[in-house]
Amino acid sequence: MASRDGRRAVVTGVGVVTVGGGDPEALWAHLLDPEAGPGDGFLHGFDPSVAIPRRRSRRMDPATQYAVVATAAALAQAGDLDLAPHRGAVLMASTYGGITSYDDAVRAQVAEGPAGVNPLVSTAAAASTGASAVAVEAGFTGPTLSVGAACASGSTVLVEALDKIRAGRADVVVAGGTEAPLTPTILTAFSGLKVFTASRPRPFDAERDGFAFAEGAGVLVVEERERALARGATVLAEVAGGSAATDVSGVYAPSDGAAVVEQCIRAALDDAGVDPADIAHVNAHGTGTRANDASEGAALERVFGPDVVVTANKGAVGHAGAAAGAIEAVATLLAMEHRLIPPTAGHRTLDPELHLDVVAGAPRPWEPGPVLSNALGLGGYVGSLVLLPPP
Repeated sequence: MASRDGRRAVVTGVGVVTVGGGDPEALWAHLLDPEAGPGDGFLHGFDPSVAIPRRRSRRMDPATQYAVVATAAALAQAGDLDLAPHRGAVLMASTYGGITSYDDAVRAQVAEGPAGVNPLVSTAAAASTGASAVAVEAGFTGPTLSVGAACASGSTVLVEALDKIRAGRADVVVAGGTEAPLTPTILTAFSGLKVFTASRPRPFDAERDGFAFAEGAGVLVVEERERALARGATVLAEVAGGSAATDVSGVYAPSDGAAVVEQCIRAALDDAGVDPADIAHVNAHGTGTRANDASEGAALERVFGPDVVVTANKGAVGHAGAAAGAIEAVATLLAMEHRLIPPTAGHRTLDPELHLDVVAGAPRPWEPGPVLSNALGLGGYVGSLVLLPPP
């Protein structure tokens, strides 16, 4: 989408809740450990009371709690927005919404009949509830949207946030994703697809055998650049461009040759006005499944040539579904801040069919430049985002 009056978008605050920790500093330390992993994927020790009174949190699904806590942290870092409420928007992604509340209600009904079902599950289980709770936390009265683009959602919401800023439809957008997918129903269904790893996720590795689901949330405050600078905000990065696409050739596997993934990456680069040769590194989707990594790797080689520098975070923090792209955008901003590319946890030996320079074993110095963050999802969803380091 063309910018109105040259409006640009920057990130002024971030918040995360992951298996690697409940704040960016803890996440960064986790990402730097090449042996780090997602464990069982649950957020053990998570305490919603850091941002939500108990009378509210006990009515919320875990996914909503994660979204609100991450939002509170992102807004705190962004500082005083000095914003008319109607100029603020919310874009929050979740594939499974309040699935924990739904599963609990189903078990209660089976065990106790209708009397065992809490009426509040009607809202707690809705996929849209996380977005509305974030709007309440932010105090925004502008548009609030719950976005569903499967595992590409966390990147797609940031592309949409950029479009809203450019078009002048909002001055600040709270954008991110949240997921708490580790319920009996979801785990059983995905086990049937045989996509879970038997050991640990190993993105782009010759012996990779699947991904590991994990809970988590990532939230970014995206703000119109000139107003952010005028109020003295610290700019963490610029959202320079992005694109979304859909591969309609198959629900569970991308098309041969990853043509649509390549299309999406090229469109994102074009939107940002960035040449492929200028990309400093790629934060890849890198789930650790055979098909996904092969497809994404082929697309990256087509766009950037062989030996493009790549890192992937899911070996360390697992796959947080719709939240993954947002969490990985935060990880990219942390790499910019520390001028280090974190290693791809779990990666040992590059798949000989792939021609990538995968950062593994230890972090690598990062030369400032544009970064591509990629996301792919079941159903053919693709999202690509170009981030620039702060001025």
